[in-house]
Amino acid sequence: MEYKVNEPGNLINIISDSLESITDLTLSGKLNYKDYDLIEKMTNLSFLNLSFATLGFRGFRNGIYQANNYNIIPRCFFSQLKNVRTIILPNELIQIKEKAFMNCKNLENVVFPNRNVILGEELFYNCNNLKTITLPNNLLDLDNLLTKNKNFQGYNADKNNEYYSSIDGVLYSKDKTKLILFSNYNSSIFSVPNGVIVIGEKAFAGCKKLESISIPESVKEILNKAFFDCKELFSINLPSDLIEISMQVFSECTSLKSISIPNSVKRISSEAFSGCTGFTSIEIPDNVKDLSSNAFENCKGLVSIRLPQNLTFINHVLFQNCTSLKTISIPESVKSIGNYAFRYCSSLEYIEIGENIKDIGKLSFQGCTSLKKFIVSEKNQSYSSVDGILFNKDKTEILYYPNGKGYSYEIPNHIKVQRDAFWNCVNLKHITLPSNATSINSLQFLNCEGLESVTIPYSVLRIEYGAFSHCKSIVNFDIPLNITELGDLVFRCCYSLKSIYLHEYIETIGSRLFFDCINLTEVIFETKMKYIPSETFKGCVSLERVVFSENIEKIFDDFKDCSKISTLYFKSKIPPIINDFFFSHLKKKQLNKCKIFIPLGTTEKYINSSLSNYFSEFIEIEQSSFPTYSLIS
Repeated sequence: MEYKVNEPGNLINIISDSLESITDLTLSGKLNYKDYDLIEKMTNLSFLNLSFATLGFRGFRNGIYQANNYNIIPRCFFSQLKNVRTIILPNELIQIKEKAFMNCKNLENVVFPNRNVILGEELFYNCNNLKTITLPNNLLDLDNLLTKNKNFQGYNADKNNEYYSSIDGVLYSKDKTKLILFSNYNSSIFSVPNGVIVIGEKAFAGCKKLESISIPESVKEILNKAFFDCKELFSINLPSDLIEISMQVFSECTSLKSISIPNSVKRISSEAFSGCTGFTSIEIPDNVKDLSSNAFENCKGLVSIRLPQNLTFINHVLFQNCTSLKTISIPESVKSIGNYAFRYCSSLEYIEIGENIKDIGKLSFQGCTSLKKFIVSEKNQSYSSVDGILFNKDKTEILYYPNGKGYSYEIPNHIKVQRDAFWNCVNLKHITLPSNATSINSLQFLNCEGLESVTIPYSVLRIEYGAFSHCKSIVNFDIPLNITELGDLVFRCCYSLKSIYLHEYIETIGSRLFFDCINLTEVIFETKMKYIPSETFKGCVSLERVVFSENIEKIFDDFKDCSKISTLYFKSKIPPIINDFFFSHLKKKQLNKCKIFIPLGTTEKYINSSLSNYFSEFIEIEQSSFPTYSLIS
């Protein structure tokens, strides 16, 4: 059916057929949202030609206010056309907004006008049957025309198109020297035609069924993400004149087990092979001068790698999370190891530090849980090793304690410790601090999951932020009497910690001191401090008993997560001021079961305090009957 609409909104007055009978519709003239609402009611419409139509909309559609100039297709505009198979867009179209064709589940073909149209994002969202897109002659930006619909067969470029050409749905530059897009997602094998010089950015990205590809010697450049996320790709050859392996070009190609890198390659860019979990070994030619950051990150199957002999810098995050990498030979030419370079290489057993290495970045070996020793060349001017532990040259500071080294270690006197030196030392069970130490520094023993005990000298006065965070094997922790200050989150996620005594010389504690200590059942405060900070017991789901010292005047914690609390001891003769939400999460029945012990002769004061809002019975006991350190087991 073909109709010309002379007045916007007048389509309903010129259609003579029943709406359900219309399958093919060609419209010209000016249309508005009333006309389009009528088109939506044509439930059997399969072909819609708007070539000579002019579109203009103002008002609410599908709950969204549309205020567009003519020749702009609004957001989600075609989303109700469930059965349409072909749409030919207006010749004068200027812009298509995001998700314009969303949920057109039977849409197979879309024809664009021969002009440069501004395209919104995700135009073909959930258009699972889309097969072809006919490109406009002057379109410059293709990014938002990319589709990963499983039935898509490719792009058609008119022979008069100024910029593009197509062969069997594969999109090329006009002169066919650049392969721009390959979108046949059902193909398993493809040969790039001879004469192609450049394989474009994302050209084959997401081709989940592509298994093998042949690249001719004419190709000189393969751009970023060209084969990104080609999950089934296992066979590919690289041309002999290739100079660079671009950023993320083979990232997430999980079936790729090996690749031959030509001698011509000088640079392997960032994340070039990241996530290639099928690699077991790889050789990098000596001509490669630049291995960019993250190039082999998450290559979890990689067991061995040969580095180029002229390499000077092992880049940041280069081998992070290569969990199968057991050994690596670092060339003598290397002068620096970047941040996180070998982080989480959990099978790496030893590292040799050559004579020319001057700088090792932060957390380069964090999470190397099998690492037993560092071997440092005696000629190295920056580093040394003692018993496999990495020190600075003059042996005055511990830089890295091998994560896989156990089981007990005594830090020598007058030795400094780098902040992250002991992070992730999962096999370390006991540590003795030097007799001249004055503090346990922030995050000093982070993630030492096997640590059971610490010998702390009397010279130590404070334990800083998160010092024992995630030390999951500590059951009891004796705080020496010389300690006066505990920082924030000192015992965060100490999952095995059951009980702890905070002695009378502790003057301050930080917030969330016992954060997520899920098995902590008992805490005794004998401290000088006058208040309990908020969220001290956040996540302490097993806490049953707390003893508050006579010095505590305010309790800011609401005990929100402490659903098992059964006993509270208040040693002060003056009831403490409590948080407005103190135990407000507990039901009255549970609160009535909770036993509250107070000093002799103080019942009236406690009944008249805000504590009586939660507890109905207070039990007086003698001062000698309050739990002490000796009762902790």
